[in-house]
Amino acid sequence: LLAILFGISLFFFRGGSRYSNLLNSDNVVAKVSNTPISTTKFNRTLSLNLNQFSQMLGKKITSKEIREFQFHTMTLSALINNAVFENEYDQKNFIIDEKIIAKKTKERLPQIYDSNNNLNESALNSFLSQQGLKIDDLVNIIEFETKAEVFEKVFFQINLPNKVNEKINKHNI
Repeated sequence: LLAILFGISLFFFRGGSRYSNLLNSDNVVAKVSNTPISTTKFNRTLSLNLNQFSQMLGKKITSKEIREFQFHTMTLSALINNAVFENEYDQKNFIIDEKIIAKKTKERLPQIYDSNNNLNESALNSFLSQQGLKIDDLVNIIEFETKAEVFEKVFFQINLPNKVNEKINKHNI
């Protein structure tokens, strides 16, 4: 009996988290290379998507509609796509300076700063609580969006000189 209890305790304390994650409240839904997608991240993204579609339709989405439109699959696909880009950014050592992240955070969330441009801890904690985020999640979101913005500007927004644009426009007419 003691041997069985000992074996079960080893399962829970050593390897059990790999299989059940019973002692950890935030399970990993999927893992793309080194980037885990947690249940918290999945649930938050799913909730945001459902709210967005509810606003567009002007009504609350039913559980039947959630299954029919496959919101779970769309949400997981979007998170996997983001994880692929995160891994690529990491592999290419695409690093954003902390000062830029702080500046972007101030631009996106001015309500968490006081009039002296200092971080207001209570406003930050309130915001994180409302959004269901941890501070690391917020930093990761801002960092990823900043990287994506820079990547898009560098590779997809091609600014040609005016003379070249004029020649292209002449051929388009």
